[in-house]
Amino acid sequence: MARVISVFLISLFITLVSIHTTAWAGAPLIGGSEDKARIIFEMKDYFVPDLEQDDQILNVNFPDKIAEASSFTDLFVIRQMDFDGQKATIEMKRPFTYSITLIESPPGCIIDIEAVVKDEDTSDYCPIDTIDVTSIETGIRVSFNMQPDVWPRVLLSDNMTVYLIFKGQLQCNNIQKYISRIPYLENKGTIRMDEGDALIITLTDDKAILQVQSYEEEAKIDFDISTSDKMNPDKRYIIAKKAYDNKDIANTIHILEPYKDDLTPEGLILLGKCYWMTSYPYRKGTLALESIQLTQKGVEGLSEGLEKESFMLEYALMLLRSNMIAEALNQIEPLKKSNTESVKIKAGILEMDYYNKKKRYQDARVSNKRLLKSYKLENIPVESKAYYSSVLGDTYLGLNSYNQALKHYQDVMKEDPEYVKTDPELFSRMAEAAYNKDDFITAREYIISAINLGDPDKKAQNMIKLGDCLYHLKQTTKALAIFSEVDNLAPRTESGIIAKLRTARIIMEKDSANSDKLSDETFFEVMDIYETLKTTPEFTDTPLGAITKIRIAQAYSKHGDWKDALKSYYWAWADTKASDPIHFYAKTEAQEELLGRIRGMYKNNKYNQVYELYKKYYESFIKDTKDIEVIFFIADSMHRLKHNHEARPLLIRCIEKSRSWRDDSLVILFNIDYADGHIKKAMQWNTKYIKGYPKGKAIVPMKAKRGQMLYKQGKFKEAIPYLKVYVHLNKNDALTMLSYLVDSYHRLSNNKKEAETLKKIISYYGKTKSPVIEHALYARAYQLKKKGELKSAKTLYNNLLKTYPSSTYRYWALFNLAEIDYAKNKADQAFKNLDKVINGSKDATLINLASMYKQEFVLDADIAEFNKLKDRFMDK
Repeated sequence: MARVISVFLISLFITLVSIHTTAWAGAPLIGGSEDKARIIFEMKDYFVPDLEQDDQILNVNFPDKIAEASSFTDLFVIRQMDFDGQKATIEMKRPFTYSITLIESPPGCIIDIEAVVKDEDTSDYCPIDTIDVTSIETGIRVSFNMQPDVWPRVLLSDNMTVYLIFKGQLQCNNIQKYISRIPYLENKGTIRMDEGDALIITLTDDKAILQVQSYEEEAKIDFDISTSDKMNPDKRYIIAKKAYDNKDIANTIHILEPYKDDLTPEGLILLGKCYWMTSYPYRKGTLALESIQLTQKGVEGLSEGLEKESFMLEYALMLLRSNMIAEALNQIEPLKKSNTESVKIKAGILEMDYYNKKKRYQDARVSNKRLLKSYKLENIPVESKAYYSSVLGDTYLGLNSYNQALKHYQDVMKEDPEYVKTDPELFSRMAEAAYNKDDFITAREYIISAINLGDPDKKAQNMIKLGDCLYHLKQTTKALAIFSEVDNLAPRTESGIIAKLRTARIIMEKDSANSDKLSDETFFEVMDIYETLKTTPEFTDTPLGAITKIRIAQAYSKHGDWKDALKSYYWAWADTKASDPIHFYAKTEAQEELLGRIRGMYKNNKYNQVYELYKKYYESFIKDTKDIEVIFFIADSMHRLKHNHEARPLLIRCIEKSRSWRDDSLVILFNIDYADGHIKKAMQWNTKYIKGYPKGKAIVPMKAKRGQMLYKQGKFKEAIPYLKVYVHLNKNDALTMLSYLVDSYHRLSNNKKEAETLKKIISYYGKTKSPVIEHALYARAYQLKKKGELKSAKTLYNNLLKTYPSSTYRYWALFNLAEIDYAKNKADQAFKNLDKVINGSKDATLINLASMYKQEFVLDADIAEFNKLKDRFMDK
């Protein structure tokens, strides 16, 4: 066992280096046995700490902060460790020695601690080894068990005071605490006598009688305390309860155990509790079963009332944790009808736990809603808050709501840091929640805690999870060391076989890092590993055979035998049930290979192949993948191939599950709906993009498109800021945006902005031809004509006629030119332009207007000629 522990600790150290990308490292790692411990501090930079030993305390002080703060209690030989990130204060349970090992590259500090016993000087340790309490016919017996070769002189005074006189000085610092737990006895301290120190013990009940018996050969002194002629069950329970309240579980059992058939219901429950505390959570067996039987018998013997309901709550929790789910429900149902609010609340929490154990997570969620509808959250009893948070975490974990699950699990640790002692797999579930939301660094920290503090029987399983975290963090060498250690710890178990499979995968991936194709040497090496698995009973008797088929498929694939690989993948998947955990693992492994293929195909613009692979393996291997990058590659391939209906749900998944591909997905969804004429949906995607990515790579076209949509909806004022985005760009569609701007300003009667925008459009004149420029020339010329800037207006009209001779504005331009020419006394030119309008235009209104103006021009000319004649002949 010592070798296993040593190897395990070494493997944990291997995992320390370069895992974090933050400035500080993770929590220290602790492993060991009953009398040994190894503490490993990982460091980003190399530091040499100062170490100082003070009795049973070791202070480790680093010159700078190396990690976040953490705290550990009751680990191996360590009683308490408090670490603020720079200084660790470590209190041991026993005297100890230590050694330190420093690793420079990569930087790390290892402290090995070993408990020692000072056995030569009897004054250096307490001569009383243990104190036991048992029931006797008339009361209780307290047995003081002495250290070997140490025997006191015993004096009993008339006032029932006992003096235990030892040679030398006593160092029994904890004797007061131990004796205070014993009914009827009190420690009065020690006095110095000529022959040595005397421990003084007195009776606290003046009605009790004390007899002292010494058994030197057995190294034992018995104090028989008679409290009456006969010890009845009620008194026995009172004495045992006092021991229990003082956390003296062993003596509580000693008092009650010999009288199992003559205990009160309360006594049966108390003994059941003690059995449970000594067996749960790690040593479940006959004692745990007996604890349940005793508790059941005790609960059934109680009268109805609050006391019975309190015990029923505890009993129901014992049943749930023993997986006796149906029996637990029998206790929970009547408790829900209690007259006491706190009992009903606790019963509601137990009901949620019951549903979780049955994997009925939606029912658990509904049960929680009912609970919170009837009672406020602050009404939950303080002692139940941690349990409630744990149950909520289990519910959300079962519902795949990993963020919420992790939040509630973390609340457990805030509400009761010691809760993990009654729920050792809490850290493992926390790691599962973090892992499933791709937070592998956090998952790694929780998995390490699960390995150090959790169920020893599940160490191999948790180490597999640790290796998986390291793998996803691209720490493949360290992951390989962990999987190798699992194979050493549990070679013939499911975990050991999985470790072999993980090892083979890493070997292949390392080879593939240098070449796209697996080398022959590596191919045959991993195939040898798979051949060894074929010889195990697990290959044929468990679903692990399917996993091996998956790995064989991977080897074929990487070796270039893609056709055989596909057959093995599908064979393994189809050969296992959906409810089988290995079925899920097989799918995960297949996903790794398939998704890698999809990445390569997408990056090489092989969109058809991506789509074909998706269609063929969607139901088997792709449907449930959490790799959002690949989901986006598939969706984009579909979009490029015009399979927009299939692309839509995948793009929405990208938006909901990932920040990395959310912006690109929003753009594609917008383009799909915009092209299909679904303007309302398109506007929603557009709004999300503009708000979420104000500096995104598609922000300019998205704003321009938004302006265009708003313009077409008649929301001219809202459209203007977005249309202006393109004004400064010399692009083909910039003129389109400018035309929308002109029209928007015109409709809003903003003549100044309309004129400015027309000028910007006309600045394109001579560089390109466009109906937008054509319109701008006419509109701006008309503005100038109205303002009296006839020369500039005439220039623009002439440019229009010259560049766009077939313009729809041609005859109106000629009509306006006629007005300008006539105003400048160029009547002949004006008449010519009006004749062109009258003879060429098909617009009746314009023709009539031109004819009328021509007549007015003629009349004006006649009047002018008359005035000349009048002036000439008026004096004659």
